[in-house]
Formats: sequence, structure tokens, C-alpha cells
Amino acid sequence: MNDREKEVFKIIISHYLNSGESVGSRTLEKKYNMGVSSATIRNVMADLEEMGLITKTHTSSGRVPTLEGYRMYIDNLLQETDIPDEIKDKIFLTYQKRINKTDIIFKETAKLLAEVSGCMSVVLEPSSEVESIKKIQFIKITERDVYVVVVLNNNIIKTSVLSMSTYITEENVENLNIYMKNLIETTHKDFSLSDLEQFLSKIGKTDLEVEDKKIFEKNKIFIDGVDNLITHENMDLESFVKTIKFVSNEVEIKNIFRRLAKESEYDVEKANIVFGKDLEIEDLKDYVFIFKCYEFGDDKGVLGLLSSTRIDYGKIVATIDFVITMLKKSLNQNAGNKFLELKL
Repeated sequence: MNDREKEVFKIIISHYLNSGESVGSRTLEKKYNMGVSSATIRNVMADLEEMGLITKTHTSSGRVPTLEGYRMYIDNLLQETDIPDEIKDKIFLTYQKRINKTDIIFKETAKLLAEVSGCMSVVLEPSSEVESIKKIQFIKITERDVYVVVVLNNNIIKTSVLSMSTYITEENVENLNIYMKNLIETTHKDFSLSDLEQFLSKIGKTDLEVEDKKIFEKNKIFIDGVDNLITHENMDLESFVKTIKFVSNEVEIKNIFRRLAKESEYDVEKANIVFGKDLEIEDLKDYVFIFKCYEFGDDKGVLGLLSSTRIDYGKIVATIDFVITMLKKSLNQNAGNKFLELKL
């Protein structure tokens, strides 16, 4: 692609991303003052169309980017853009709140990212292959129910309710706490969530029955902004229903983002952009996944968005970068059990 082709292509991309409208040679000549005739622009557009980067629409003679065009733009021409001050302020103020539970931090992050991006947001909490436990605390709720709190070594907190098959006393619960404390401190290997699950399942045969398995869930997922997908243009009702049904399946979405993150080798320096069509997922063929991995201690998480392909990629990537920076500061202050003033 020569310089003139690159210039015309960038303007076509920018015009479509901003307006959602196709563009013809006369519009390019008049609106963007390119300094060449419409005939010259038409020839360049014909070349770009032959390259498979743009295509004619069904409703006009104007052109719009193709999927290959998006790929070319993302791989070779994409640059992060500045985030508007009002969005930056909104992000900053969200993380100024005193939040003492990591689940709430991730939930607020998903909500925030959906609001400022206008997309569906996905947040995967940091995880490693082995989730080592730092502390376990059992708290009596009723004569049969015990609330269990697990603090991982990365200070992620997981909670669950255990239903007992027999009545319990405060002394029973305290003895269980002492036993678990000694077990964690004296075990020859890191005591993990899997170890805890095996321990409780053995006890459960006689005394304990695990009602809520979420405590053992790795990479908890937090999703927000599913309704934002309603704004996807040119979507018929049948396609809309299929899409909403698909993205409402948290397990499926979680597996997709975990697979994408694994294939990207958790590159924390790079924002990744993958088209649904490339994943051969029929219900998401017109969408794009934009995500970035982040590190928290020795563990890694994922921050991502699901959007229609017509989106301001530079602004979105910059927004994800900024949110990750603030998220990590919030997690660090929570890990230290103290509130630190965040500074931009």
C-alpha cells in the first residue's frame, strides 16, 4: 500500500467508525480536502477494493471497511488516542472509593468499563495454576450453617456457606478453625483450593455438605453491559435473541476469554483484538473481542470487551489500559488493608 492509498484508507476507516456511514469519492474530496480530484480518489478506492480492504454497500455507491480492512488497520495503522477528561475523571472517582472486598472491586470495574465504553465488559480475576490459601476462617451462622472465608495468597477473598448434617456449637467451629490453621502452617506444600475441596468432601461424607461450590471457582468472571449489544446496527430480531442468549452464558464467555488469553500467552504489554468470525462462533461473527491481560503479584487476570466491529479502537485500547492501571492500584491498596490516595 503506497502513501496515497494509506491516506485514503485511513480516512475511510475513520469516517465509518465515527459516523457508521459509507463514503464515496465525492465526499472524500469535498469533506476531507485531500488535494486530489474525485477521479483520482475513485481509482485509489478501486485499488483498495481489489485488495479486499473496502467494499460497496448494498444501499449506496459508497464504501465501508471489510473484515480484512479492519485487520489491516489494527495491525498497521492503529494508534491509541487520548481519553476524554470526563471519562478519565469517572474512572478515577470509581477507584477513589474505599472498597474492602476484591469481588466488589471486580464487579465495579466491569460496571465502569461497560459504562465508559458502551460495550459488554468482561473481567476475570487474577488466577494461577495453583490457588494457594493463606487463611481460612469458619464462622457459625445458625445451628447448622457455617460461613467460610478463604483468603488466597494474592489476597483474593472467596466465600461460601457450608450446610452441616448435624448441629454444631461455637466450640466445634473454633476447633475446626484451629485445625485448619495448623494444617496450612504445617503442610509441606502450598495448601490450595483443590486441597480444601478434597478435605471438605471427605468430611462431608459424615458431617459437612458443600452447598455452594463457588468458593472453589478459579478465575471468577464479572460481566456487565450485555444490554449495550442492543445498539448493534442492522441486527434482526432472530440474530439479537441468539446473541443475547449466547453472551448470557457466563461459562461459555469465561471459556472464550480464558482461551484467548492463553493463546495470547498472557502478554501484559499488548492489547489483543480478535474477531468473532475468526473464532468460528456463528452467534458472534459480527463482533470483536478486545482484551488485555494484567498481572497482580504472581497471578494474571483479563480485562475485556465484546463489541460490534464499528468501534473507536484507539480510544477503547487506551481506556482498557487506564482502567487496568487503576484496578491494580485498587487491588494493591486492598491487599495492604489500608486506603491509599490514588494519584494519576
